[in-house]
Amino acid sequence: MGKPYLKNANAEFIAIVCLYAALIGLFCASASLVEDAFITFRTIDNFINGYGLRWNIVERVQSYTHPLWMFVLSTCYWLSGEIVLTAVLASIFASALGIALLVYTIAESKRTGILALLALGTSQAYVDYTTSGLENPLTHLLFAFFVLQYARLRDTPRDEFVLSLIAALALLNRMDTILLYLPALYSVFIIRRDRTRWRFVLLGFTPFAAWEIFSLAYYGFPFPNTAYAKLQTNIPLPELAGRGLGYLADSLTSDPITCGVIASGITLPYLAKRSAPAKISLGVLMYVLYVVAIGGGYMPGRFLTAPFFASLYALVLTFPHIPQRKFALAAAAIVVCNLFSPTSTLRGKFLASRGSFHLAANPLAALVGKRPEPLTDHIWINRGLKLHATSNDPGAYFDIYFLAKTAQGRTITTGRAVGLTGFKAGPQVHIIDVHAINDPLLARTPPYYNPGWIPGHLQRIVPEGYIETHVKGFNSIEDEGLKAYYGHLSTIISDPIFDLKRLHTIIHMNLGFYDDLIDTAQYEHPSKLDILRNEVRIQPHNPAARIALARGLFKIDDRARGNAELDTALQLNQASYNNHIIAGNMRVEFGMAQEASAVFLQAIKIDPDNTDAYVHLAAALLSVDNIPQARSTYEKAWAIDPSNAAIEEMIQKLTEFESRLGHPVDP
Repeated sequence: MGKPYLKNANAEFIAIVCLYAALIGLFCASASLVEDAFITFRTIDNFINGYGLRWNIVERVQSYTHPLWMFVLSTCYWLSGEIVLTAVLASIFASALGIALLVYTIAESKRTGILALLALGTSQAYVDYTTSGLENPLTHLLFAFFVLQYARLRDTPRDEFVLSLIAALALLNRMDTILLYLPALYSVFIIRRDRTRWRFVLLGFTPFAAWEIFSLAYYGFPFPNTAYAKLQTNIPLPELAGRGLGYLADSLTSDPITCGVIASGITLPYLAKRSAPAKISLGVLMYVLYVVAIGGGYMPGRFLTAPFFASLYALVLTFPHIPQRKFALAAAAIVVCNLFSPTSTLRGKFLASRGSFHLAANPLAALVGKRPEPLTDHIWINRGLKLHATSNDPGAYFDIYFLAKTAQGRTITTGRAVGLTGFKAGPQVHIIDVHAINDPLLARTPPYYNPGWIPGHLQRIVPEGYIETHVKGFNSIEDEGLKAYYGHLSTIISDPIFDLKRLHTIIHMNLGFYDDLIDTAQYEHPSKLDILRNEVRIQPHNPAARIALARGLFKIDDRARGNAELDTALQLNQASYNNHIIAGNMRVEFGMAQEASAVFLQAIKIDPDNTDAYVHLAAALLSVDNIPQARSTYEKAWAIDPSNAAIEEMIQKLTEFESRLGHPVDP
């Protein structure tokens, strides 16, 4: 297995060195951080600055899914004092080491190494998430160490201890990746049935056991908050699987190399009847099925880099030597396939899969003295900066989300996509994450069904009084059952760690003693009006949310509250011409022409040269048979736009109609 390529520096050796250097250069050139990484960065920043391992500093909540990666970055951040460049360079270093183990240690021929490097450099998902700030690079590196140990495993307690230790670290880095390791671990530790070795296996898993004890003691729960928020979906498995298959199909279309390597890695080792690689292949298959079962993810390719990397290792072990002709065909196929893919890394399309946002952070520029700074013109960053600047006076900053100040001087706000915003806002801003990723109570209330659901970001009803609970400092939740549940939960996340009442509550909470306090049906199946009210609770300063709620209230004939919501919406943005037109038309639709006329008149004041407001006002007047006033309004519009034939035609029709009545009335 694996021979160094330092001898016989022929063309293939030179190709390996050049491809390896080019791949590292590609990582540097495409370096960027995804928004989710900043959720971990905020926790790290709080940790290093003495607030503890917390997202919001008054709550012990595990908002990250990768404890080992978090500790690695925390150490680097403590040493460097800078997180963006630190995370990028740490990611590149981990990836470079994992690739070196594959090419220079596992691969037994230069041709195999070249093909592996080509596959890595043309995998859009692998290149993208190498510098995403997420745990992917460490996941790959740990798997590389595992395969290296597994491939040369001797029947000794020491080797089995090392193998189990690596698996434990991988589990500590991200729990679900253990699926990649299970078949190999089963073949080593279960089939042999040597009970004398189990103590070495258990000793190897000590780091993970230690973390679980810490997690239970510190956070009160064995799993990250994200697990409770994302996996309790109440979505039928067939629908989840359908969305998961769609996730794979999208990746196949945009990133054929990644999917092609995974498919080959699952099938070819079995066809070749290679035992060790087949165990890896089975792990890859289990992981891919898991990704399908949870509905995939909202970041294309993120959950495919680990099975891709594992498949590559399986293929390298399966085909240690490749004939020259097959090598040339395989290399050409990889290059051509990448060049014609819509997100070709060779054509510089490596950022296309990042979704709605990516943060440029080029380490090459930093090395020549240009410090990488986050983009300053993005709404998420700008919001965080403004929250930070106005944390002592939140009233100085208008925001569509809820915004208030506590008696203790902290700012309370709500939000979605809160990674960058939270990191920039600083520790004195408490953000209620309505997607529940960072919120302990919302993560434990069921989401309501939305046909357009996004994996990992499911919609939830924010209980009435929950936001006010954070502002007032005492439990103000109106749902009595949920109020009691949150009382127990707040004991866990806020009381002194070793308080006996807290330890008692932790045991009961994890055993499900308090689950009946949550009226799941109420939150799983809210009415349309409840959903509209929920949006106003989250974004009370958003005119669109108020207008949507007003329509819902009008539909149930609650005109008083509907009009109040419309008035509030118009007050929130008094200069909005469109909002006045929408509000006026809504009042006409529900038989309130008189109230609508006042709104249209205000729209005319906002934009007196826009004939639309005149036309809408005239239509409202016609709905109550005020023909003379309607004709006069049309005439004012025609004076502004005399070329408008439709307005001229309406004036003529109304004039003729008044003549037939025999008593035209001048306004």
